[in-house]
Amino acid sequence: MAGIFGNEINNRSDFQRELELAREQHRNLPDRLLSEPVIVAVGKQLDAIASWTHDGATPSVENRRLVVMGFQLQQEHDATCDASIYAFYKRVSGLNLYVTYWPSDEIAANENNDDWVDDLET
Repeated sequence: MAGIFGNEINNRSDFQRELELAREQHRNLPDRLLSEPVIVAVGKQLDAIASWTHDGATPSVENRRLVVMGFQLQQEHDATCDASIYAFYKRVSGLNLYVTYWPSDEIAANENNDDWVDDLET
């Protein structure tokens, strides 16, 4: 019920779980995709986010602005018929928005959170 952050992310704990699932999905993408520049860049961003948020840390606004992985995947794979890349794209897009806005648990869990994100610092 998390609105723009995806149905799976309603709080920081959900975010951490989804981040680890995305990193695992990245590692398990087909070999033909793992050498694509966009896929490589997304993997680096996922690792950076994991580093910035380790042990409950909050990423800086400057670091959050560096995250563009959802947009990169959209540009490169928007019309894909590949189920593995589509599932990866959906998860990464929710994570990208979450990191960009870094909402409170209350906002993340609100299904109407798209009404509030303009008020959050990005």
